[in-house]
Amino acid sequence: MRAAVDTLTARLDSHAQSGADSSVGDAVLELGVLIRRLQSVQARAADRFSVTGAFGCDGARHARAWLSGRSNESRGQVGVITRHHRPRA
Repeated sequence: MRAAVDTLTARLDSHAQSGADSSVGDAVLELGVLIRRLQSVQARAADRFSVTGAFGCDGARHARAWLSGRSNESRGQVGVITRHHRPRA
């Protein structure tokens, strides 16, 4: 997963530096589709992280708390991403 994220970051950086042309409108539409797909991948990864309980090694009681403490996302937004999963009893 890490390699895929690094590749995506590099590609986005490259596109951000490219000049504008007549296909920019199409690119805006395609980026919207890609953002939704990326959000889906993010949700699945957050689900896996939540199920593993790996967040507990840092003292967090929930994946949502661990993620919101290490990002600029609010607890509410992280809750949407993690679908409010509760750790296994």
